[in-house]
Amino acid sequence: MRLVPRTLGMQLVAVTSAAVLLSNLAVAGWFELTTERQSEAALTERVVDRAVSAATAASVKASSSPLPRCTRSLRGSHRCSRRPSVRAKR
Repeated sequence: MRLVPRTLGMQLVAVTSAAVLLSNLAVAGWFELTTERQSEAALTERVVDRAVSAATAASVKASSSPLPRCTRSLRGSHRCSRRPSVRAKR
């Protein structure tokens, strides 16, 4: 039993089939690697974006918030006062 085909035509078919198979495997591997890299880059970008958003939100001054300010005295009573609204001067 011979593994190498006898005729030149059969050898050409065997070599071409092997080349196509190897090419398809290489393209599939490259596609998977590229997809993985893109997913990782997108995840990193989302994490950085969230960190920037959190830092921006944390840097907003408390006085700019329209929510009432509540304090607690030493005796345990609560006192809430509304902050004056910020309006543009005309």
